[in-house]
Amino acid sequence: GFDGAIQLVSLRGHQLLSQEHVLRAVDVAPFAGHPCTQAVDNPCLNGGSCIPREATYECLCPGGFSGLHCEKGIVEKSVGDLETLAFDGRTYIEYLNAVTESEKALQSNHFELSLRTEATQGLVLWIGKVGERADYMALAIVDGHLQLSYDLGSQPVVLRSTVKVNTNRWLRVRAHREHREGSLQVGNEAPVTGSSPLGATQLDTDGALWLGGLQKLPVGQALPKAYGTGFVGCLRDVVVGHRQLHLLEDAVTKPELRPCPTL
Repeated sequence: GFDGAIQLVSLRGHQLLSQEHVLRAVDVAPFAGHPCTQAVDNPCLNGGSCIPREATYECLCPGGFSGLHCEKGIVEKSVGDLETLAFDGRTYIEYLNAVTESEKALQSNHFELSLRTEATQGLVLWIGKVGERADYMALAIVDGHLQLSYDLGSQPVVLRSTVKVNTNRWLRVRAHREHREGSLQVGNEAPVTGSSPLGATQLDTDGALWLGGLQKLPVGQALPKAYGTGFVGCLRDVVVGHRQLHLLEDAVTKPELRPCPTL
């Protein structure tokens, strides 16, 4: 039989190497040579989950924490604070990705945010280049479910969450890409994972990041109609590249912004 280690087996973006999928195992043990399998000194703090990424790892942080090792506490904003913003479908806010990243060609991306919405369609986040068949990475609501999509120049990858988001309740969202591998987690669901075809490993961008939608989608992208619809709802506690984004202070464009109304 096989003698070695297997790290990831996925089918249609769902991980199969989890306890609920195992029917029978003989002489199988965790690989002791990886940081995520150490009995002590778990690299992810504050209850974070350690996700293997070949020889390294990614920490998926619980609500209220961010950072490479979930070591940073997110300062909760009051619902009347302008760090909790309302979007009406025509509120498009531009940020410089250089707020957190100095390069425009990115080998990895990490986004976290909390959203509240009743909308079944809408573009939440976009980063990429403007042009036909240009690279992009996006978070969008399609038919009430959040999906992460990205294209590094070969063909698009779409990761779709199983969690309904149009419930008008706050949900924490985490999206990550490392080279060709991507993951999306909404609330407490297991991360949905996937990989782009062999080829490029970096995302070429124009340095801008958009929240709430785009005035006009790039020409030539075969994207669902929902991507051309602006987001309607509320956003707060946005993290880009493991750094908290100040929604008002860091904005390049400042349309008429308003706080999220209380329920």
